[in-house]
Amino acid sequence: MTYIQQTTNHNIELLTKNIQTLQQQINQIKYISIQVDIRPLVIIDKLIDVNIITDLSKLSTPYQTIQRIPLCSNAMASNNQYLLIHQNSKLYLIDENLFIIRQNHWFYDQIQDMCWSKILNCFFIITLHDIYQVEINTLLVKQINTTEKNFWQS
Repeated sequence: MTYIQQTTNHNIELLTKNIQTLQQQINQIKYISIQVDIRPLVIIDKLIDVNIITDLSKLSTPYQTIQRIPLCSNAMASNNQYLLIHQNSKLYLIDENLFIIRQNHWFYDQIQDMCWSKILNCFFIITLHDIYQVEINTLLVKQINTTEKNFWQS
């Protein structure tokens, strides 16, 4: 029993010394300073050329256009990938190359405005009396039920 007590006391003393040594090493690390030589970034003005265009009549020609029918709604909406337009009683989802990705018939009121919701990942269409949600993957149109019938204008 005495031998076990001596061993335990010896182990405690060793652990205490190890802890003290570690504390000293940590304290030394705290006070080590690192010298960093930072020089300012030099920008040569001649390498930067900013052209300010004030005459908007000198815009570049469009690389592609979409033929629109005058009687259709001018409302359109886009996200990072697609453009949603209404033409000839249809909704068209168009990609960046102006290819029609999807189309669906529009049987509802005249479109006043459209917008994209990044959070809900869908388009919204506003008519005079209703609001519709359009799913991007299917172009499925779903009417949003509102508690009151309002006259919507954008």
